[in-house]
Amino acid sequence: MSMNILNISPSFENTERDSQIIFRQVLNSFSRPGVPFEISPRVKSSKTDSARVGTSLLLALMDTGSSLHLLLKEHDNNLADFLKFHTGCRIASGPEQANYIWVQSSERLPSLMECALGSAEFPEASSTLIIDVEGFKIDANSSNHSPWTGPGINGELYIEIMGLNDQFWSDRKNIRPLFPCGVDVIFCSPTHIVSLPRSTRIGEAACM
Repeated sequence: MSMNILNISPSFENTERDSQIIFRQVLNSFSRPGVPFEISPRVKSSKTDSARVGTSLLLALMDTGSSLHLLLKEHDNNLADFLKFHTGCRIASGPEQANYIWVQSSERLPSLMECALGSAEFPEASSTLIIDVEGFKIDANSSNHSPWTGPGINGELYIEIMGLNDQFWSDRKNIRPLFPCGVDVIFCSPTHIVSLPRSTRIGEAACM
C-alpha cells in the first residue's frame, strides 16, 4: 500500500536540534540503567500521550539504514507511515529482522528469543526493544523485586516496571547466558524512559 504524504504529520519543531537532545538523553539513560530520565522535547504529532515518547525516541535513533518492527495498538497504525516518512527506515515483518522493535502493549511482547540477538563476532547486530509501560517505582520493596546490578549502577538498585508482562523477566533470564549477545531495552512511560542494557544483571550475584 502506498503512503499518502498528505496525511503525514510534522515531526519535531527543529529536527536536527531536537533529535540531538533526545539522543543525548538516551545515551545518559544507558549509562545509568534503572534510573528514569525525562524525554523532552516530545513530538506532538502522535494522537496519544503514551506514544509520544516512543515516537520521539525512534525519530532520534533511526535513519535510512534502520529496520523497525512495530507491535502497535490499533489506533496507532498510522505511525508506520509517519516513521517511514520522517526517518527513511524499513518496516520489518518480524522481530528477528529488526534493529528496533516498538511494543505498545506488553500483551504483544514477542519472545526475546525471537529477536535479533547478535552473534559472537557481531554482538551489536541485535535488536533494541522500546516497550511502553505504565511507569516506574524506584526503591521498591526489596523483598518483592530482584536487584539490578552492573555497569552504571552503584551497588544495587530496586525498581518496579509497572504494566510489564511477567514473561519478559523469564525471557530475559533465559538469554542472559548468551552475553555479550542479547537485546537492549528502553522502557517508556508517558514522560520518562528507563534503560536496561544487556550488561545489567537482575537478581544475579555481583561479579567480584
